[in-house]
Order: sequence, then C-alpha cells, then structure tokens
Amino acid sequence: MRLEQQGISSPVVSVQGDFKNTTTFDDAVVIKVWVKKCSGVKLVVSYEMHNQATGQLVFTGTSSHCFLGQDGKIIRLQRSFPEFYQALQDQKA
Repeated sequence: MRLEQQGISSPVVSVQGDFKNTTTFDDAVVIKVWVKKCSGVKLVVSYEMHNQATGQLVFTGTSSHCFLGQDGKIIRLQRSFPEFYQALQDQKA
C-alpha cells in the first residue's frame, strides 16, 4: 500500500540545484535519481541530468523531504513503516 493511502505525506523541505550547461526544448535528457541519505525523519534525494545525445552533464541537484502523519506531525519511518524505511536504505548510493 502506498504511503499516501495510509495518510503519510512527504513534503519538500528544501531544493538545491546547479545548472552546468544549457539545453533546449528539443533536447532529450536523461535524469538519474537516487537516495543520498535517509535518516528515517529526513530523506535527501540527488539528481543528475544529462543531454541524451552528447552525454554532457547539464544539471545536478538535491531535494530534502520529511515525513508527516495525518495529524501533520513528523513521523519516524523506522517505527511507523519499517519496510519502506529499509527499502530507502537499500536504495542509497
């Protein structure tokens, strides 16, 4: 069952990004996404975007998220959803 169906949300707390090179609307890009850090309270996701034709790196970034219960309070995934917490740990680079 999805976390949202269980009343858990994961809002974005912060975003950081660096544009390395330009792209145009006609450029196809490949985006790589991975879990950088997961403490159970905070999740940090990393991103890289490459121009598909040239392989050139065009963007790097991260986003930080927390986990909230139905009451809007922060929850700890280790206690509330241990299987999902472990799945995030397994995805860390």
